[in-house]
Parts: sequence; C-alpha cells; structure tokens
Amino acid sequence: MHGARFRGVDFAPESVAAVDFFVQTYGQDRLVDLITSFARGIGLDEAFVSATGSDFVAPGSVVDNRVV
Repeated sequence: MHGARFRGVDFAPESVAAVDFFVQTYGQDRLVDLITSFARGIGLDEAFVSATGSDFVAPGSVVDNRVV
C-alpha cells in the first residue's frame, strides 16, 4: 500500500490504512464525529467511544478479532 499526498503533505501508508479501515467499519459520518470531538478537546478514548459506541478493547470488537 502506498501513502497519500494531500495539500502538499505526505501521509504514511499506515495512516491511510487506519482511516480507510475506520471508514469501512464505521462509516464516514462516524469519522467526522471523531474528528469533531478532537476539535472540541475531547480525549482519544472518549471521542472513540462517542463516535463508535465501543472502546478500543471491547470484547468481541472488530479490532480484537483481526489477525495481525
């Protein structure tokens, strides 16, 4: 996978993959909610729960079931 370039800024392939995974899993509207939470000063954990309804390590979550 290649990175991406947006407005003259290069993004690492891992960043592109993470955003793609998030959008494919939760949808673009949830991504907007997550980013908006950050803009309001909400921390990562609370913003993620607010946007997705679950935390990073929720039992049975998509992340837990992925093979790395």
